[in-house]
Amino acid sequence: MLRNSSRLIAAVSAACLLLAVTSSAKAYTITAPGAIDSANSTFDAGIDLSGNLTATGSGAAFDSKANKGKGGITPFTITAPTTHALSLYGGVTTVDHYDSDGNIDYSGAKPKDGPGGPADWTLTDPNLHTLSDVQSLDVDLLNGSEGPFALDTIHILTNSTVTLLKDITIDLSGDLTGLGFTQTGLASLVPTGVGTGTFSIDGDLNATISLLNVTAISVITLPIEDQQLSLSGALVGTYTVTNVPGGRKISLDGNLNLAVPLALVTALETSLSTADGSPVQLTISTTIDLAASLNVAVGYHLETTVVPEPGSIILLAFGLAALVPVLRLRRKK
Repeated sequence: MLRNSSRLIAAVSAACLLLAVTSSAKAYTITAPGAIDSANSTFDAGIDLSGNLTATGSGAAFDSKANKGKGGITPFTITAPTTHALSLYGGVTTVDHYDSDGNIDYSGAKPKDGPGGPADWTLTDPNLHTLSDVQSLDVDLLNGSEGPFALDTIHILTNSTVTLLKDITIDLSGDLTGLGFTQTGLASLVPTGVGTGTFSIDGDLNATISLLNVTAISVITLPIEDQQLSLSGALVGTYTVTNVPGGRKISLDGNLNLAVPLALVTALETSLSTADGSPVQLTISTTIDLAASLNVAVGYHLETTVVPEPGSIILLAFGLAALVPVLRLRRKK
């Protein structure tokens, strides 16, 4: 009688376990935080610039040949063409994660979590190989590195009688010091196979352009405030989910093309005199109107590892423990 009761209990336990595992396999889901793995995440960014700079204004300068060789201050104005096309010095600037490839490189230039911290990743299906949701994704694609850029020298013509001022050179430089993505909307995820799929994540693309400087005639420098820019956009690409010890590795691969508007109007007003304080030798009053687009093309590979919560592991342990009576019963037979 006792033996039959043991067999009945073991059979019921096995049946309950089988039912629980079957139900779990149909709708097993985990949601867990996962930080971007900077050691294995990479990016390649190409920076280009297009646009125009318009300069208008006037000035005055001391001309030793004026007044029949006696010298004097002579006025001048900026002449046509007043609008000049912009281009980057040296062409497209490349920022990437490699150590040496002939491009401009930065050590540690890898994506990492932004100020918002790790994202929440949701995996489903019996083997947890389907990425079904992503929330709070916040990633710094440049990982604190910088992408310096400089414009080809712009030549502004004047009608000055002073040779140096007939062609006023203007140089502009700056740094792309931030390029981040912050999720603000839903993630659209479409499976394409076991452990593979496509993603589209709505959010804001944030760029920071720092250390902007306008230099005229190589000696007059006008610093400009940092430009903080935010544009709505989406990260789009493909994902993969693979097994790793203790969890699942999620990889996101995609490309991002971003046109960062760069617009500024600044007044270049200066006067120069001799060291002993003699009459003014040069005055310039010019308005510089710059309308450009900093074009950034980024290819990225992001990795994170998601570990199932301890509760899931404990539940699995209880399930395995329930099989012990069944195994013992079969061994006695």
